[in-house]
Amino acid sequence: MKESADPVAEAIGLALTGSPGPVDLERAREVRQRCRDAERPWPMPVPPELLVRIGYGRWAALLAEAVAQVGPANSPTRHPGALGPDDRRLLQDRPPHW
Repeated sequence: MKESADPVAEAIGLALTGSPGPVDLERAREVRQRCRDAERPWPMPVPPELLVRIGYGRWAALLAEAVAQVGPANSPTRHPGALGPDDRRLLQDRPPHW
């Protein structure tokens, strides 16, 4: 792998769009939707040798920030606060010593 001047920009680009370099937020949103439709992971995996140059802890923080900037996805799943009857039953289930 060729070493880039900015491994962070390269890694963020690879993770969000599949291409190294600067990230256009609209393109990242489109790629995220295509990955979701194809049931592929997003953000996409980044080569480990690139992550070693960045540092795993730093990478985790940078990736979380970049994903937050892309914004929330339109998800067909329910809202986190909406509990169904099974969820409510499980939340009320307490051990005998509670």
